[in-house]
Order: sequence, then C-alpha cells, then structure tokens
Amino acid sequence: MPTIERRASPGGIVRYRARVRLHGAHTASKTFRRKTDAQKWAQKTEVAIRQDQYAISPISRRKPLSELIDRYVQEVLPRKPKTAPFQRRQLEVWRKELGHLLIADVTPARIVGARQALLENPGARQQARGYATTNRYLAVLSHAFTCAVDEWGWAVDNPVRKVKRLRESRGRTRFLSDDERVRLLAACRVSTCPYLYPIVVVAISTGMRRAEILTLRKAQVDVVRGVVSLQETKNGEPRCVPLAGLARDLVRTRLSETHAEHDLLFPGMVRGRPLTLWKPWKASLVAASVTDLRFHDLRHTAASYLAMNGATALELAAVLGHKTLQMVKRYAHLSEDHAGGVVASMNTRIFGEVPK
Repeated sequence: MPTIERRASPGGIVRYRARVRLHGAHTASKTFRRKTDAQKWAQKTEVAIRQDQYAISPISRRKPLSELIDRYVQEVLPRKPKTAPFQRRQLEVWRKELGHLLIADVTPARIVGARQALLENPGARQQARGYATTNRYLAVLSHAFTCAVDEWGWAVDNPVRKVKRLRESRGRTRFLSDDERVRLLAACRVSTCPYLYPIVVVAISTGMRRAEILTLRKAQVDVVRGVVSLQETKNGEPRCVPLAGLARDLVRTRLSETHAEHDLLFPGMVRGRPLTLWKPWKASLVAASVTDLRFHDLRHTAASYLAMNGATALELAAVLGHKTLQMVKRYAHLSEDHAGGVVASMNTRIFGEVPK
C-alpha cells in the first residue's frame, strides 16, 4: 500500500513524500509540494508496479541467470549430443558475461552489450567471432530462456527474441574448376593414403559431408541399387544418396577389398576409428597447386556441378539433405541457363515458334 509522509524543513516549508512498496518489488518514492499530487502519483505508481510484477515471474527475481544456465546444461544438453560440446562452451561465455544478473534483470539491452563483447573479443582459437558464430551464441541462450518460460516457469518472456540477429554472409561457394578437379584427382590418386582418391571422388559425386563419408559403414552401401543410406546426418534427418558412375565402381572395389573384421568402408589406423585425412589432403592440395580449398568445398563442388547440369532447387535439397531451400539458393545463378531453357520450351509449346 502507498504511504504519504508529511515532512517539514527547519524553515517551515512542508513537503509530502509518497512511498510505494509491494512485496517482492522495488520501492519507489517521490516528494511533492502538494499532498494531492503525492496521492495521485502514488496511485499511478502502485498500478504500474503491480502490472510489472505480474509481467515478471517471482522466481526470476530470486534466481540468477547462472542457475538457469546450470539447469539447461544438466537437463537439456544431454538430449543434444551432437551440439552439446559447442553449446556448453557458448553458455559458459554467457555465464561469464551475464551470469551474475537476476533472470528478471537480463534485458535486451544487456544482451546486446554482451553480444558486442562477443564480437570484439577473440574466441578459443584467438580468432574474431563472425556474425554467424555470434548468432549461434544467441540461439542457445534463446532456447535456454524458452525452456525457462515454457517448461520451468522461471520467466514469462524471452528477452533474446527482442534482439535482432546479425546479418550473415551468403556463405562460402568455392568450388573446383575443371582444371583444378583434374589436377586434384591426379594428386589424390598417387597419395600415400590409398583411400584419399575414392573418398574425394565420392565427395564430388554425391555431395556427402566429410564426416558422413569417413563414418560410412559397409551395411549402409547398396551398390546394386546404387544407394547410400545415411541415418545420422547433421540436420537429424535420414536420407538416401544416389551412387553412380566412377564413385559406384570405387565403392564396389572397396567392399571387395575390406576384411570381414572391418565395419567401416574407409577404416583408420586404429580399429573401429574413422580415418584421419588432414595430412594427405593438405599434401595433395600442394601437389595439385590448388589453393583456398577446404574439404567441405567438395560438397559445394558437387552442388555446383548438379546446378550447372540442370538440377532444380528441390533436387539439390534432396541430394544434399537440406531441410529448406534457403541453403541451395546460392547455386541458383549456376542454373540460369537451364531455367531459361525451361521457360523457352514452355513458351514454344504454348505460343509456337516465333519467326526470326
């Protein structure tokens, strides 16, 4: 309840101090010359505090953000085994920046300030964080708040949703030219690693990720049907990848060469462990005089070749395993000739040939 206190100075000047305090909320006070002004202010302030108190969970006024992060790490991250190691490190950064604050005091403005610190301070590899990486930090914090709102009742709003995501670049679209492909495959063929050449051919032919190829097991390959079945993928959705041409022949040869005790198609030096390609891959790049190329760019190469050979966005998404078409839009310009041919064919069918 608000209280009005009459106060008189030694000189006889009378002032009225209004004071409003609700359980669990901050105290507000203000001094006026007239009692009626103090009463009006007290009434409005009480209403405002009650509305604010209703909008903020009482638990959020008692628990710090660090406790919310701890619960998320213990209860939610175990259900996300693929991303848990990365997100645990991201959450530790948020704990360092904002963990001391009460959940109710984590405002969009404070998050923006912490986001700026992320951009200015180098990460674990002493490299500046990019916009895409910073957005991933925001994403895990946002999900933690979503759990606090929807499942735990620790908050009634997610302040991270009010923070705009940084504009990310379109993404890297480096792919091999015809000359580079010939030189690289020639270097891989004579590599000290006998598996490098078939692995690179499979990557270019199918667009499979490096981890998908290196962890490929013999039971996942059907050379008769020409299909590779992937159950564990980056986006969590299983998919079947067509296997044809040289890649199919090389995989068939590998299946005939592998011993019964080896489950992996490309086994590593340690039994049951995937192959490590770092050194032979780098050596082949140097031997082929190919610069600025990552292994993941072979996936871009496959997508680019498919686009230039008339594959639609839906077909690209199906082969590469993208849930949305946003990722394959980067290859749209490579299929412009094919799209133009489709439009020309449609017009010819409807309107007939146009005389020259």
